Amino acid sequence: MDGLPVRIQLGFCGPAECSSEDYGATSRDLARILNKTLSGLVPAGLQPSIQPKDVTFTDVLQAHVEGRSIGPGFILTIAVTLGIVAICVAACTAVRWHDSRQEKSADMKETVWLRVARCCDLGRNYTKLVTTNEESHDMSLKVFDGVRVLAIVWIVVGHSFNTAYIIPQVNPMRPIEMLSEFAMAHLYNSSYTVDVFFFLSGFFLAYIALQQFVRKTFTPMIYLHRLIRLYPVMLLVYFWSVHVVQGFGDGPIFAPRYQQDAVQCSRCWPYIFLFLYSFRPDNFNCIGWVWYLANDFQFFAVTSPLLWLVNRRPKWGLMAIVAVILGSYITQFVLAMQFGLHANSFNMGAKYERIYYQAPWARCPPYFIGVLFGYLYLRHKKEGLFVFTAVKNSRSVQYVCQFVGMLGMFFVVHGLYWVQKYADTLPRIFDLLYLVFSRSMFVVLMTIFLLPSILGAGSSARSILASRTMLVLSKLTYSQYMCHLLIIFYFAFTSCRALVFEYRALAFKACQFIVMGYIMAAGMYLFVELPVFNLEAEFLRSRHSNKVIRDEATRALLDERKPSLKS
Repeated sequence: MDGLPVRIQLGFCGPAECSSEDYGATSRDLARILNKTLSGLVPAGLQPSIQPKDVTFTDVLQAHVEGRSIGPGFILTIAVTLGIVAICVAACTAVRWHDSRQEKSADMKETVWLRVARCCDLGRNYTKLVTTNEESHDMSLKVFDGVRVLAIVWIVVGHSFNTAYIIPQVNPMRPIEMLSEFAMAHLYNSSYTVDVFFFLSGFFLAYIALQQFVRKTFTPMIYLHRLIRLYPVMLLVYFWSVHVVQGFGDGPIFAPRYQQDAVQCSRCWPYIFLFLYSFRPDNFNCIGWVWYLANDFQFFAVTSPLLWLVNRRPKWGLMAIVAVILGSYITQFVLAMQFGLHANSFNMGAKYERIYYQAPWARCPPYFIGVLFGYLYLRHKKEGLFVFTAVKNSRSVQYVCQFVGMLGMFFVVHGLYWVQKYADTLPRIFDLLYLVFSRSMFVVLMTIFLLPSILGAGSSARSILASRTMLVLSKLTYSQYMCHLLIIFYFAFTSCRALVFEYRALAFKACQFIVMGYIMAAGMYLFVELPVFNLEAEFLRSRHSNKVIRDEATRALLDERKPSLKS
């Protein structure tokens, strides 16, 4: 932990008559006092060095802005949100009225407006949320629903822990001590959950697309379906973050944070909605958690034609996917040597995020490992692969897989603890290997652990991960991911009470954010996600499916006529 930089953000309230020079002098005096005070409090080996920031007129912000104006963006966003709720409620009422009339008169026809109303019907959508249709999907893959829920919970817990450093603390030295504790590794190293989601996206894309490509050729419509899936929630979260949240918050930390975000969001929104967030200009940050969606869509755009190639020329397609993975490893090695990147991300700052953490060239291996596993699993279902069959038929092999997978994941997650503790004595090559391969190793070990459950064995893990509760909560994962940081940041930046930084307090905060996030996600799912999904299935997919059916019927008819034509 020697040399670990700790960012301390201080704010003080003063009269509005004070100038920027007055505040600058005060900040310098405060830094001098704190350096002198902390020198006798910090652990041995850590030297405090608080540097005051140069204060300009733009930094002089009042803690409370009286008569805060509500802009047109705030009014429009609230109006759209209430309009969506009103439409869904009205649709529910209209459907119930029509169904009651239809019982009396069988001649009533379903109009286009009624079909739209059924798509937005709250009762129907709630039934879809709480109902698990066991016949519609491969039940062996339901364990991934539980993995998805555990991953998003891990993300919320990790973000609540990291954001707690922003909140004023009663015991400000305790966070520094906790960073050096072995038990905290699973919190500050929670970013592996993002790799879990990349793996799941790649797996399901390969599993679904390879089956569809057997029946039809590659079509750009898959990109449209993906955009329809992502855009509605992204738009609503964007406008709430930029226009609505800052209208309710207050405080010396909240005001500059959201004023700065509003300015940056007005400039970098194309990078968000074109899924190019990783390539945004430096020092631009707006709903920063969408970097995952940007990377995921880029991987999706590249992988779809590769899977078409796998379907047509399996050897060449698989070689291309393996080449992408190897190219990513080589790129990470080169960048780590060029820019001095380390596995210990605490002392890397923005450079680490832009070059490695959020970079698609560094985060793609787990996604393509998921693609390869989806291909192998689909082959096993058709042909029966030896390795999969051996795991399915041998109880001892199943126990070995679960033990090796669980133990390996534990050491990968907590490996950062040893990397930090022995940073001065560990060889540089060990640091590089952990930086480059740890994320891929985590998803591989997770797959080994889950393999018995996926193949129908591993009853204990399977009964938990594929339970009804997990299946319902997994449907809210996307909305939970998009909404949870709105809640966490709001409560962190508007906090007016110092936090006792201990495990119990952090656990209580994390539980609060998890529950509030799922409540908000349920509303987003019922009023936004499901209506849009239903409208797409009703009017877009049905028309496309009818065209496919007509084409297949035409080909079948021609096949029947071929013998007669030859004769």
